[in-house]
Amino acid sequence: MGGRAINRFPGRRFCFHDRDVRRPSGIDPFRAASLHCSQVQHPVPLAEKRSPLSFSRLAPSAPHLAIFITVLLLLLFGYEIFNFSLSIDEELAGNDPGVWLQWIAQGRWTMGLLARVVPPLASIPTLSTALFCAGLGFSAWLLSRLLFTAPLAQRLFAGLLVCSPLWPHIAEFNTLSWGVGIGLALVAWAVTLLEEGRRWFVFLAVLLVAAATGIYQSLFVFFLVLVCLRLSAEVLMPRPPNGAAVSARRAFLHGLAAGIGGFAVYQICWRVLLVVLSVQSAYVETWIRVQEFLDAPAKTVARTLVRTWSLVAARDEIFLG
Repeated sequence: MGGRAINRFPGRRFCFHDRDVRRPSGIDPFRAASLHCSQVQHPVPLAEKRSPLSFSRLAPSAPHLAIFITVLLLLLFGYEIFNFSLSIDEELAGNDPGVWLQWIAQGRWTMGLLARVVPPLASIPTLSTALFCAGLGFSAWLLSRLLFTAPLAQRLFAGLLVCSPLWPHIAEFNTLSWGVGIGLALVAWAVTLLEEGRRWFVFLAVLLVAAATGIYQSLFVFFLVLVCLRLSAEVLMPRPPNGAAVSARRAFLHGLAAGIGGFAVYQICWRVLLVVLSVQSAYVETWIRVQEFLDAPAKTVARTLVRTWSLVAARDEIFLG
């Protein structure tokens, strides 16, 4: 027979010599040959294709973490959700058909485009604040799993994020709150994409950061803080790998690249829309005083850090209403 396995099964072609088969005693050689051929002809894929919507690389969620976050959101924002009220500014903005151009003039071009294509959500009871809470809750659920593996640490981080004293001041503005909720979800999604280490995932993160910044400029700073926090959590609290495709330092570099690219895309889209729609930039220069940084950089940076600390520590006068 020349050392070849005899083909007793018509239509099945063996792909090796019988002396190459390693089989335990007592097993039919033709069955072993069949199994071996199937392994050769159908190899296991080396790299698993993952969807950008897959969060399987994150740590397992703490038990009932989603319920815990939902209860917190209802306790904090339940009154705002179920008691509809509009300020004078919100009433004017809600009935102005050209408000989307004002958003673009303020640098919030994503918010303007959304306001152009969706109904006036600010005038619909419950919906605006509910969307804000949904975005905040989703980001808290996602980020707590990204940064921590211990269930207690996940609950503590999610609780601190949801209970930040900054959110009530945003939630009370129905014209803006629903967009900020969408922006928070986009930022959290962008940070989790950095764990994959694939180029097109990083490119998608760039687009998400640009879109979130176009909703509310402060979300760009929020993204950078999360990137630094991801690295700090890995350095200060070493842990077993949770399935991330890249190290925390590599993800940090990807985060910086996504931040730079996202801000560049945000600026390009904004400038293009200003030219195409013949809109003048407004409002942003009132809050970002570039000239002061150029005239007295050291003094201006010191004042900025002091004000930032007062806001983070909830000591600023803005928290007094």
